[in-house]
Amino acid sequence: MDRRRFVKTSIMAALANPIHAMTKSKKMKSKKGHIAVVGAGAFGGWTAYHLLRRGYSVTLLDVFGPGNSRASSGGDSRVIRGIYGEDKIYVDLVARSFKLWKRYQKQWHQSLYFPTGALWFFQIDDTYAQKSLPIVNKAGLKSEELSKA
Repeated sequence: MDRRRFVKTSIMAALANPIHAMTKSKKMKSKKGHIAVVGAGAFGGWTAYHLLRRGYSVTLLDVFGPGNSRASSGGDSRVIRGIYGEDKIYVDLVARSFKLWKRYQKQWHQSLYFPTGALWFFQIDDTYAQKSLPIVNKAGLKSEELSKA
């Protein structure tokens, strides 16, 4: 099963039936409330999933349906970047996302993330990139600086 089909199937199953194995809730009706999430791409899907796990009733809306090819995160070749200048919070979110990918892959017995690496080019005096590297390394993300030679 490809990634897009997995996301689409998982989101639809979780939202169609809150008793689904991916959720911990056994209640059909939520006492916490009902939340509508607009957009069923990566962010909307995960938001809906985590709201379900916290006991909310969720309606996920997307004009093209979940896991569709028009979503900004919907292709088979996506890059997760880890450099954000001095904005450590984003690097921490990336590091956490890798831990969550691994956890969910193990829990669901499904490969979701396929690490291939990425090559980024910057000017030698690119302050944005230079300020990013210590934060990236401290967060435990792999990086390697190559010389011109």
